[in-house]
Amino acid sequence: MSDCLILPAEVREDAENWLDELEAKVAVVEDASNRLSGSELSTLREAIADVRTNMSFARAAFLGLVAPTESPPGFCPIPSRPSPELAALIHGIGDALGGTPWPMIARAKLALDASQHRPFLTVVGTVLASVFTSLTQGVWNNYPEYAPKGWSQPSPPEE
Repeated sequence: MSDCLILPAEVREDAENWLDELEAKVAVVEDASNRLSGSELSTLREAIADVRTNMSFARAAFLGLVAPTESPPGFCPIPSRPSPELAALIHGIGDALGGTPWPMIARAKLALDASQHRPFLTVVGTVLASVFTSLTQGVWNNYPEYAPKGWSQPSPPEE
């Protein structure tokens, strides 16, 4: 038995549409990033590259080409203290940038064999985690007015 996902066509199409919509939102951030300073622009480009690497992994996993456990290493310089310009840019895309695709997940759970639920959610979670750590976390931590309701900023490390 293969460790790869075996998705019915309708689930695969749903997942591809979700990734296409997410890519379009990431492209908006990238296109508007020319207003940023050199170091912040460089960090943002690396963060966007990390998100795209994870989206490419998800596309391959949804096609059954790689196992959900073969996700790329999760490292990129995170914009931990984004400027007001970058925060406004990322926030301008809205919660939809990294929002959980609940309708897609619900449809997938109905269509997939039970053994495929966790691997499918692992791939979705990999993409969402990349968007969160690479793009939205720094904004929410430093600009609570942009954070979703209920967001709790982590405490600073004890020295």
